[in-house]
Amino acid sequence: METGAIEQLEAAVDALAAEAVEPGLLGETLASLEVARRRLDAQVARRVAVFDGSGEWAADGAESSAVWLRSAWRMSRHDARALVRTARQVDAMPKIGAAWAAGEVPTGHVEVLARARHGAKANDSFAELEDVFCEVAKAGLIEDVCNIARR
Repeated sequence: METGAIEQLEAAVDALAAEAVEPGLLGETLASLEVARRRLDAQVARRVAVFDGSGEWAADGAESSAVWLRSAWRMSRHDARALVRTARQVDAMPKIGAAWAAGEVPTGHVEVLARARHGAKANDSFAELEDVFCEVAKAGLIEDVCNIARR
């Protein structure tokens, strides 16, 4: 169990909550927080993928990991399914997954690419273009990622 790392994370969030928030260099702070959030999202997805594959969710009587997430986390059906889909797809997108885990790619960009890869059912084609997708995801807006994913 990973309680040590989670306890450290919770302590860090508590420390952030205790800090005074004052004007001046908040842009830098917000940018750092966004990178940390991306990295955390990637770690949540990594664990959701293992949870999904393990069938552990069935022990609570859930029909799927998405149903379990919806109930346990009080998520919408759409958000729970999107998280599971992203978690399932990210392993097949190693460059995008690594960039996400490093905080270089926003979570929304990864979700768009995971949805596109899942929907296209063109795994080989996606793998051939992953470098391009990754560069657009690192540098572009969500609209750019949506446009290239559609093509």
